[in-house]
Amino acid sequence: MKNKLYSIQLIRFIAVFLVVLVHCIDRMSRYFDAPEHIFSFYYFDVFGRAGVDIFFVISGFVMMYISNKAITENTFNLKVFLIKRALRVIPIYLSLIHISEPTRPY
Repeated sequence: MKNKLYSIQLIRFIAVFLVVLVHCIDRMSRYFDAPEHIFSFYYFDVFGRAGVDIFFVISGFVMMYISNKAITENTFNLKVFLIKRALRVIPIYLSLIHISEPTRPY
């Protein structure tokens, strides 16, 4: 069983939750006829930006933690590391492009 940093996973969840919350509030402010002060995007924008920053910092920490552990055990291979990163990111990137293509303005 792999070692997991559960406290780090919790912080990543909170960061993602903040970003999703800000996007939901932004959508609600567009679709509901509510007073401007209730769903004002600018009040919640700080949380979304902080969530993105926290997510990237934590992701960088996790990648560095895994790399440092492999380096100290002399099992680090840069090629394998980069291939794993690409196999994790590229499918999500291509899926996002495929899903968002119909809504692209021409």
